[in-house]
Amino acid sequence: MSEPLTFVFDPARTDGWFHLQVGVWDIPRGPLGVLLYLPLVPLFWIAPARAARALLIATSLLLSYATLGPAFVTLLLGLTFYYFFATQMLTERGRIVWRDARMDRHAAPMVCWQEAPVPNAMLAVAAVVMHLPYIALLIRPMPAFLPSLGSAVEVQTNYLHWCGLAYMHIKAVSVVVDRLQGRLGRVGLDDYLAYMLFAPTLKMGPIYRCDHFVSQLADARGNVQIRQGFARIGLGLLRLGVMLFLIHRHISERFFTAPQTLPYHRVLISCILTPLDLYFWFAGYCDIAIGIGRLMGFRVPEHFRGPWFVNNIADFWKRWSITLGQWLFDYPFRAMVASRFPRWLCFVLTFVYCGLWHGLFRSYVIWGLLQGFGFAIHHGWHRWWLRRKKKGGPVVQWLRRLGFCDGRAGWVLSWLLLVSYQAVTISIASDLAYGGSRFVPVLLGLRGHR
Repeated sequence: MSEPLTFVFDPARTDGWFHLQVGVWDIPRGPLGVLLYLPLVPLFWIAPARAARALLIATSLLLSYATLGPAFVTLLLGLTFYYFFATQMLTERGRIVWRDARMDRHAAPMVCWQEAPVPNAMLAVAAVVMHLPYIALLIRPMPAFLPSLGSAVEVQTNYLHWCGLAYMHIKAVSVVVDRLQGRLGRVGLDDYLAYMLFAPTLKMGPIYRCDHFVSQLADARGNVQIRQGFARIGLGLLRLGVMLFLIHRHISERFFTAPQTLPYHRVLISCILTPLDLYFWFAGYCDIAIGIGRLMGFRVPEHFRGPWFVNNIADFWKRWSITLGQWLFDYPFRAMVASRFPRWLCFVLTFVYCGLWHGLFRSYVIWGLLQGFGFAIHHGWHRWWLRRKKKGGPVVQWLRRLGFCDGRAGWVLSWLLLVSYQAVTISIASDLAYGGSRFVPVLLGLRGHR
C-alpha cells in the first residue's frame, strides 16, 4: 500500500474514538469496523436470554458511537424510530388482521392472516413515506450535523454505504411491504431495533429478512458455532489480503482519470481487475459478517457464491450480491410486474432504482441501465431460443454438432461474453467521477492511447 496509515485513539473526540486513516478512508468507520465487535461477542454468550435484544442494541450503538461519534448514533436511532413508527402507522391502518408472533414463541414467528387485499394506493403511500428520509440523504449524503468525511468523491456516499444507512433503508422497506401484504406479523419495538441495528450486518449487509432474524434470535444461544465462525472470519481476511496485495496494486491509478496515457494492456488489465477487486473486498467483508454471526448463533445469509462461474446475467445475479438481488426482485420488480409494466421495462427500472440507491452519480445510473437492458435482452433471447430449439431445424442441428447448442463451446462463449460485459459495467460503476467516459473509448479503441 502506498498510502500512509495514521492511527488515532481519542475518547474525547466527537467523531469517534478509533481512527485508522488510509488515504481518504477511515477503516473503523467503514464495514471492516465490524471486526471491533469481536471483543463484545462473549457478552452475548454469558448474558441472560431475556437481555439478548437489549444487549444487541446497546453493543451495536456502542460500536457506532466509538467509530462514528454521537451525531451519527443520533441519526441512526432517529431513522430507526422513524421507520418503526411509520410502519406502525401504515400497517395498523391497513385492512389486515394480525396475530402477534410473540404470543407463541414456539410457533413459526411472524405468522399472520390477511383479511382483505391491500390496495395499490396504500403500497404507493408506504413507498413514499419510507423513501423520504433516504431521498434526502441521497441529495445530501453528508449532512452538516455529521462529521465531515472530506471532499474526495470516493467518500461522498460513505455514510450511506459504509456506515449502514443504505441497508437500513432496504430492511425498513421490506418490513412495511411484508406487513401490508400479509407475510409478516406485528414486530415489537425491541425486535425491530435489534433487527435494524444488528452489528454484523448493519454496515453493508448481507440483507436479513425480519422473520428469519427474529426466529433465529429466539434460540441463538443454542446455535453458537465457534469453530465455523472463526474459520469464516479467517476466510474473509484471506480474501481481503488477496484483494489488497495481489489485485489492487495492479490496477493503474490512471485507469479512470487518464487511461489514454497508459499502454492498452494496462487499460485492459485494470478493467478486468476492478470487478475482481470489488468482489474480493465485498465478499471478504461478508465472510467476516457471516463469521461473527455464527459466533453469536445467527445464520447470516450468504451474499456471494461463485458469481464468476456462470454464463448468463440471470445466474450471475443469483450468485453476486445474492440478498440484494433477491430484495430487488421481491419488491420493486414484482411491484412493477403486478402493475402490468412491460417485462423489459421492469428489468430496466429495477436496476436503475438499484443504481440510484447506490448514490446520485451518473456512473451508477449507467450501470443500472446496462444491467437492466442486459437482463431484458437475456430474458427475450432465452425465451426465443427455447422456442427455436423445440422446433429444431438444420441451424439448430448444425450448432449442436459444433458444440454451441447445449455444448461446452457455447457455454465458454457465453461465459466470455458475460465476464466481459460485467467487467466493463462494474468498472463504469466504480468510476464515480467520470462514469466510464474516459476509459471506455480507450478500451474500445475509439480514442488513442500511449
